Amino acid sequence: MKNLFETNPDFTCKHDMRRCTVNGKEMFCTEERIADKDMPSGLYKAEVRSSDHSDRWVTIEPSVGVNHAATLVSDEPFEYDREDVIKGRKFQYSDVENYEIERDPDLDAGGEDTATYAAEGIVWDCDGVSPEEYGLPKSDIIEAEGELYVADRLSDKYGFCIVAIESIKELD
Repeated sequence: MKNLFETNPDFTCKHDMRRCTVNGKEMFCTEERIADKDMPSGLYKAEVRSSDHSDRWVTIEPSVGVNHAATLVSDEPFEYDREDVIKGRKFQYSDVENYEIERDPDLDAGGEDTATYAAEGIVWDCDGVSPEEYGLPKSDIIEAEGELYVADRLSDKYGFCIVAIESIKELD
């Protein structure tokens, strides 16, 4: 995989791209959705679907509507080794056997640009199951890069999406 950071710096910066390895292949990924029209020439994209109950990556597909976890970018076309028909529509995908995302040292919790926040009244997305059954807290204290990142850090910590947080306060 060519160095996307050098060949397309505006694209990688705009979409917060990171290096990753998926099923043994090096590529780049972002949590954002990228429109076909925004793809640079010579690059290909696929989308990753996550599990209903965690942020674990499950399948790579041409397009993901629900449970979108990431967009993958490669200089080689994506090949899909499985196919189903759902509601009359062909559905191509590949299972995610393994993946690793290069950490961004600027975003690691505990870095110099983080603060400690108290989150109260956390509402978890548990698909109708009580959050208590999963041991999810109604409040927690977490390190984050700013108030806007508190929900992301809590989701990373517990593996569930957050619908809302009643209050977030920075602690001294």
